[in-house]
Amino acid sequence: MGQLMLLFRCLGCDDTGAVTTDWVAASSLSLLLGMMVGYAVFNIGVSSLVVEVNALIVSADDIDPGTATPMNDGG
Repeated sequence: MGQLMLLFRCLGCDDTGAVTTDWVAASSLSLLLGMMVGYAVFNIGVSSLVVEVNALIVSADDIDPGTATPMNDGG
């Protein structure tokens, strides 16, 4: 029983793997944050941009070129 308690005390004092654990946690947090930002930019920003461009294209298709008046080029 004494050797088991000594082993647990030594394991509690040994912090050689703590830096690795910190780096793994920091790396996974930064990766998760990057994925969230990428999702927000591409899913929300790009999709609204696509909707706006599509609306402009549809409204441009509705213009009848035969009724358009030519621009005066000042010549």
